[in-house]
Amino acid sequence: DSCVIKGGGAGGHGIEAGSLHGISIHYSDISAVGNGSAVFVYSNCPDLTISNSYLHDSNKAVEVQLGMSNMSVTLINNTILHNNIGILANSGLYGHAYSLTYHDNIIAFSDEYGVDLTDAAYEFSHNAFYGNTANYNGAAAPGSSYVTSDPLLDSSFTPPAPGVGSPLIDAGSPSALTYDFWLRARDASPDIGAVERF
Repeated sequence: DSCVIKGGGAGGHGIEAGSLHGISIHYSDISAVGNGSAVFVYSNCPDLTISNSYLHDSNKAVEVQLGMSNMSVTLINNTILHNNIGILANSGLYGHAYSLTYHDNIIAFSDEYGVDLTDAAYEFSHNAFYGNTANYNGAAAPGSSYVTSDPLLDSSFTPPAPGVGSPLIDAGSPSALTYDFWLRARDASPDIGAVERF
């Protein structure tokens, strides 16, 4: 089953993670309150994976503040909607390296930036950007096989799913996940985002 997390702790973050190893967040509906982030990652928290999740209506959907060790963050098949910033990754004060892999995500309707990145090693492809005030800031840049037209999302579902004629349908990468948010098998040509259209 999926889980729903609403921010309410210190800073209003939905999930706050630090000094932990091998964290995975899957099949989740996460939002924050106030200036909080749906997922806030800091300090010594390497090997974070967020997949098949709905991150929405927050100041930042995913915020990574580098701490005192190297970090590796992976975002796959997420639907990231109606945030101030979709993904913010900041190298912080310590000068450590981090890697960010993000693909097969919908990042749309951000009031400021879709993705805002500093000093990192990136791998990215097959993402969808639409309706953001600006898609990229800092070191963020367009990737291969990006969708930038109206995703035609069907908001009668939570999370919103690709609607009839959506350019997200069959536009995913070969590295997309096997199952979607609802644990339904994706087909051989997967869709971008947390939900596969059936």
